[in-house]
Amino acid sequence: MPIDKDLQRNRFAQAVRLLGGNHATAQAIGCGERTIRKLLSGEAEIHRAWLESISIALIERGEKCRRLERHINPAFSGNLTRDQLLDTRDDARRHGGRN
Repeated sequence: MPIDKDLQRNRFAQAVRLLGGNHATAQAIGCGERTIRKLLSGEAEIHRAWLESISIALIERGEKCRRLERHINPAFSGNLTRDQLLDTRDDARRHGGRN
């Protein structure tokens, strides 16, 4: 069953937010911010090519996030400083600025 245009536009808008907003999305998919605004407002149709471009941008962002996660995840000891390796206190107590 085909998707409703409003639902598709809402999903497109969610993708724009996940990519960092109009400016970041425009850079990622190779267009201007004005084009993104028109697509979001309904002034311009979201053609298949826009869907393909934003899908590729989302995949690339996801891959970058996964690569970065591997470099900051404390589950990997190589991501911890010497002090962090030696500190065995419960980190949950320190979340939210309560160091």
